[in-house]
Amino acid sequence: MATRDEMLSFLLLEAIYSDENREVQGENISPFPEVKIIFEQYGLDDNDEEDTSQKCYSIFIHKNAGKKKFNFPLHESAFSLIVHRPDQEVYFRAWYDNGEDSLSLNDTDEAISESEISPEEIDEVIVNLYSRYS
Repeated sequence: MATRDEMLSFLLLEAIYSDENREVQGENISPFPEVKIIFEQYGLDDNDEEDTSQKCYSIFIHKNAGKKKFNFPLHESAFSLIVHRPDQEVYFRAWYDNGEDSLSLNDTDEAISESEISPEEIDEVIVNLYSRYS
């Protein structure tokens, strides 16, 4: 079975490869109705200049996303920022290197610990999503 990181990477790469406007900040690019995936920002190069080959994405997995016919609910926003719901979702971050076609997820255990959802519960949701779409 694939690891949590491999399953999340699959979901993100499907979004990156399938969306033409994947670099519109804050716009949901997920091809999966149960998951929200957004482009956050570009990275910086050694001179602190914007590096458009380094891209940061956010993956929001809702605790109910493993259920059939679930659609990810809209987020509220404040000052043009998404209001995260730690009691309902886990927020993962990942960096994609366009030049090398490589992906690096931030610490997924830490992301889960910042939510109110147990690792077992969110892992079950991720496995359900991966099984459904891979």
